[in-house]
Amino acid sequence: MCSDRNVEGELGAPVGSWAACSISEAAYGALDHPVNSLEESPLMNLQDVLKCQKGGTSMDHVGLLFLSKNLKKYRYGLEYASLEVKDHLEPVNFSDLVDTVMILYGGCGIESTKGSPWITHFHLSQEMMTKKRLGLTLVVEELTEQYNAKRDKLNFPKVYISKGKCSADHECGNRQTCCITVVTQDDSNSMSQLDTIKKRVIPNLLALLVKGFLEFKKVEIQCQEDSELVVKVVMSEEHCKSVKFWATLQKSCIAIMELIDWERSRPGSVYDIFCSYGIDSAWKYFVESLRSKTDDIGRNIRREHLLVVANCLSVSGQFHGLSSQGLKQQRTRLSISSPFSEACFSRPAHTFINAAKQSSVDNLCGTVDAMAWGKEPSTGTSGPFKIIYSGKIHAFSFREHSARYIFPDTCL
Repeated sequence: MCSDRNVEGELGAPVGSWAACSISEAAYGALDHPVNSLEESPLMNLQDVLKCQKGGTSMDHVGLLFLSKNLKKYRYGLEYASLEVKDHLEPVNFSDLVDTVMILYGGCGIESTKGSPWITHFHLSQEMMTKKRLGLTLVVEELTEQYNAKRDKLNFPKVYISKGKCSADHECGNRQTCCITVVTQDDSNSMSQLDTIKKRVIPNLLALLVKGFLEFKKVEIQCQEDSELVVKVVMSEEHCKSVKFWATLQKSCIAIMELIDWERSRPGSVYDIFCSYGIDSAWKYFVESLRSKTDDIGRNIRREHLLVVANCLSVSGQFHGLSSQGLKQQRTRLSISSPFSEACFSRPAHTFINAAKQSSVDNLCGTVDAMAWGKEPSTGTSGPFKIIYSGKIHAFSFREHSARYIFPDTCL
């Protein structure tokens, strides 16, 4: 466990209400910052940290890959390395390379080989092939392998994929294009073959992956505030579960392992760090992220207050965001019944009806629900106090008049 997490309970030490007020004051201060389309909103950045979300959207996972420091000794080493990492991970579908698709009649000669007389021509952009650093032979091999693997599962017709001079010379004569031809093996009549090619063969070939990894939704190069390059990888929940996200990304980078600084590289959210490395790593990342975002706003908040907020959101052993849903999940995990606090966030009638149906009990221990019922909230170092007027009645002056605050057995 991290030693910073053990905040001593001495008199005058930071408490929950003060920590909450310091964060709230920073949030209101963010409203004074001008917002434009070129910069991210400081308020939204602070909100994202407190919500502890998975990533940019609720279904995405984000990984940040920092480049090895050894690359700095080479001229443009970091720039070339970032492009290499992006090129290795970024998914390239066959449709990204294709400019034109044509179906031409090949004649009876092909029918004698049990192949369809219809020949499909895929005209590829030479510019895209060069940009993605792909050769025609490699594309043909990848298409053949991917299609055959998929064909066995989905009962697709057999195809012959090849490269070479296209019979449609007027189309492929342009130097900016190259051609891949596909012949479908099908015993049905000519019109049925044509229908199969248009509805099954062509769409599935265009959707095949020829380079990169299908799991990664987006790969982009970003420049940090200190002008350091970092590769941001976004993965969809559809292709990878949370607990396997970081392991999947690391496995995909085996071929380029030496280009990446794995000591600094990390998942991009508290949630994914928790799933990959545990609660302590997530706790440390949350504290530093909260400090960074409040500093960006221009508020220097005491570290002790940041620790209180981090401990509050992770008290259940798992980070729950500062939202109605997150706090509800936290209370459920800790077996705490507090329908009045939940009602303060949203849908009070619905919350009270459900609480009544379940015979829930609320001990009014929270600050909001206690004050709503006229109870003394358990904030600060506790204990009642009185404000006693000094008794002087002449003109008010801060220097000549004062109010004495009496705190029995305690001192803030």
